[in-house]
Amino acid sequence: MAKNKSLLKRFSILPKLFCVLVAFVIWLYVAAVENPDHEETIYQVPVNLVGVSSIESNYNLSVFSGYDTTVDLTVKGQLSTIKKYSVDDYNITADISHITDGGRHTVKLFFDMPTGVVLSSSSITSAELYIDERTTVTIDVYPRLKSITVPDNYELGELVSDTETVVVSGPKILVDDVSHAAVYLDAGRLESSISMVGKLSLVNKAGEDITNPFLKLSKNEVKVSIPLYEYKELTVVVPTKHGYFNDSNSKITISPATIAVKGDPVVLDRINEISTATIDETKMLGDSTLILGLIVPNNISIASGETSSVSVTVNHIGTSTRNIAVDDINVIGAKDIDYSLQTAVVNITLRGPSDVLELMDEKNIVATVDLTGYEDTEGVISVPLSVAIKDSEYGVYAVGEYSVQVKLG
Repeated sequence: MAKNKSLLKRFSILPKLFCVLVAFVIWLYVAAVENPDHEETIYQVPVNLVGVSSIESNYNLSVFSGYDTTVDLTVKGQLSTIKKYSVDDYNITADISHITDGGRHTVKLFFDMPTGVVLSSSSITSAELYIDERTTVTIDVYPRLKSITVPDNYELGELVSDTETVVVSGPKILVDDVSHAAVYLDAGRLESSISMVGKLSLVNKAGEDITNPFLKLSKNEVKVSIPLYEYKELTVVVPTKHGYFNDSNSKITISPATIAVKGDPVVLDRINEISTATIDETKMLGDSTLILGLIVPNNISIASGETSSVSVTVNHIGTSTRNIAVDDINVIGAKDIDYSLQTAVVNITLRGPSDVLELMDEKNIVATVDLTGYEDTEGVISVPLSVAIKDSEYGVYAVGEYSVQVKLG
């Protein structure tokens, strides 16, 4: 019986212990969650600037620093209430609408707390701002080489940037001290022309590089071409239009016979000659001296002190000329055209070896007039006459220009 009383006593204590535990938990909850004096720190609450548009429109002022100010807040309230809010629910403002001139300004902060939350303290009570007149100017871009080496027989050309000017903006007091933008390039050893991309740096009027976060460039990088020139002597050659001249029937003398040029080494390695303008053998009735311009390839230029044209003398060897009257003129392209030839005979001048010319007559010459494109033309007009030589392999060709009179309509 005594044993049963002991068990009953033990079981009667358990509900009491449970009640005590529940009461303790409730006390903890009330103390931690519902306690109106709970404190907590809210970190990095952004400060909103009021009046920015006002000072920009009225005084042309801009905020260059301090616009990203944040505040750490120590707030008091029920934990459950504080936990309902995020950083965005805390409204911290700094009114700058009263500012009328540039410089560094200290602006008081205003704290607007969410419902049920009280500000206990803050890491700062004012914002430090740098405000100035915003201005923009266009400045030149200058490429600069930090280090470079080239072979002895090469020459470094003028550096060319793909961007000649850029726009810099920022506080007027800082912008006014900017001279230009430089791009510094470390090219190393060059053996051909190259292009490099480099970052722009601002340079002040004292020639010193500027590093200032308030100055902004419209472009941060530019591409710079670094030309490298090699000098080379090229032989001058004279091209002919029809290929009638050869070593047996003519001698072409060129003065000067070579021309010094400079250009990209890669290009110059592929060429050994430079040509003049083309000459037309059919327009040279006798020995002639011509001044012909040089045809300069791309990426090549005539070296300083050299001429851009040459004297070309053509002497005919072992050939002579002979005139032959031609009255048999072919007409082509005359469909649906009413025409009549007004020129009956054309004297054609031939050049070739003398012994071959003695055997030539009218039958060896084909004279042709082409009336294509004259369908709507009326009256007497002059039409070019083309001349071809049969058996031209014997070195005979027509020289001079010819035309005939044709009546149309």
